[in-house]
Amino acid sequence: MLRWSRLLREMAPELQLEYIPVIFTRTILGPQGGFAGEERLIKREVAQKYLSDGNAVTPNAEFRQGVWCYNPDSEQYDRFVERSTEFLDFAARKRQWLDVYWRVNTGYLLFGRQSWGQGWLLNCPLRKKDVAQKLWEQYKVRVDPRLIEFREKDRRTGIQDLGHNWCWLYLPGAEELAIDREVYDNKRVKVRMHIRKMSSYGALY
Repeated sequence: MLRWSRLLREMAPELQLEYIPVIFTRTILGPQGGFAGEERLIKREVAQKYLSDGNAVTPNAEFRQGVWCYNPDSEQYDRFVERSTEFLDFAARKRQWLDVYWRVNTGYLLFGRQSWGQGWLLNCPLRKKDVAQKLWEQYKVRVDPRLIEFREKDRRTGIQDLGHNWCWLYLPGAEELAIDREVYDNKRVKVRMHIRKMSSYGALY
């Protein structure tokens, strides 16, 4: 796992002014959030809000060993999280899962396809492998096409309507990583997309 200092040194100088490291003392929902005990680089304006609200602390040698975090049961900051080697390895795997979730949740896939005849149906409907390929091209997210589930109307034919569409992407492993409060749904995430009719003959299909 790369430490924040190495990541910060490898960032462009102008980005180093925009991002600062924090250690979360409370689980925060969202792409700019984090889970208790995690150290992340966050945009300066957001990080300052977390620090002022008491939901994060500035990293130092003491806090990198362990930090007192918010306990939802007692509603107090009385849960100590030891940031051991095992925890850092666990946090890295958890962050990888969360990055995939929020990258897909906040994104919007853009397709360009041919449509002849009446003009509101695709010549070749989108398959699961097409959606998986676009996830890699646009978000750099690699997924097994079998984890993609179409809506009821698209299951037999594939996605064939022009315009706005969506499907589900199932993300296994949330229970092992104790992911619950960090996301809206720890079983699946909605993949939003827009299919545009291409006028050039160079478009796919």
